[in-house]
Amino acid sequence: MLGGNPLGDRFGFRYWNTPGSFATLHKEGDLGRFLGFLKCLIQASFTIAGPDYVSMAAGEAENPRTVMPRAYKAVFYRLTAFFALGGLSVGINVPYDDPTMAAAFKDEKSGAVASP
Repeated sequence: MLGGNPLGDRFGFRYWNTPGSFATLHKEGDLGRFLGFLKCLIQASFTIAGPDYVSMAAGEAENPRTVMPRAYKAVFYRLTAFFALGGLSVGINVPYDDPTMAAAFKDEKSGAVASP
């Protein structure tokens, strides 16, 4: 017995090979998987809204010339890490061809059902 969940298997990378780690887009093979990844990356990049919040905090800082450059770098790296690790976590545990998720996208449902 591998795991302690109700299915008797372990979580993590179960879907990495079947159906695969990335869905194809417009083309088959490696190019299609790269295009799918690129589309996801472009769509996710519009949700990063952190650096503007740092600039609003510049008025509150005692010494903005020394504090703000470090703050900008920290926000960028933190948001990048959170998006990359969050996406990897979802990708490890939910297949891209999950029928519940596909139905949520088709019916234009919002919330956690259509999250990935």
